Amino acid sequence: MKWVSLLGAMAVFAAGPAWSQASGVVINDYQLTAQDLAQLGGAVPPGNYWYDPVAGFWGRRGMPVEGQTIAGLRAGPLRADASLGTTGAFVNGRQLTVAEVAWLSRQGPVPRGRFWMGPQGVYGYEGGPPLGQVDLSGGGGGGGGGRSLSERGMLFSTYDFLKMGAH
Repeated sequence: MKWVSLLGAMAVFAAGPAWSQASGVVINDYQLTAQDLAQLGGAVPPGNYWYDPVAGFWGRRGMPVEGQTIAGLRAGPLRADASLGTTGAFVNGRQLTVAEVAWLSRQGPVPRGRFWMGPQGVYGYEGGPPLGQVDLSGGGGGGGGGRSLSERGMLFSTYDFLKMGAH
C-alpha cells in the first residue's frame, strides 16, 4: 500500500509545506500538500489516516489499526478519538475500538485505563514501567489466523515501507 511511504517522509514535512494546494491526504489532522505528494511520487490515495508515532501503528480515521510500520516519525499528535474507540482502554493516547480489545483479549484481559505500548508490543500503564508484552507475531492466540503482521502484509521493513506501490 503506497500511502504508508508518506510516513517515511513526514520528517521532511515537519518544517511546513511550501505549496498550499491540498492533496486530499490527511495524517493526524495534517493536510499534505501537492509538494508533499510530489516528493512521494504522487501515488498516495486520498484519505484521512491516523498514525501512532510511539508504536508505528496506523489506520484510517474512525477505524481500528490496519497495520504497523516504523515508529518515531513526526506526523503530528495522535488524537484520542482517531479510531472512534469506545472501550475506555487507551494505548499511546488513542482509545481502542471494540475489535482491537477483542483481538488483544485473546492474549489476556484488557482493562479500561491508559497504557503505553512500544513497537515490539511491550506495554505498561502511562508513566509506569513495563508490565508485559503483547505477541504481535501472530502466535499466542493474538489473532490473524496465527499469521504474523508481516505475513498479513501489515508490517513493513523500512526499505519496503519507503518503496511500496499502491495496490
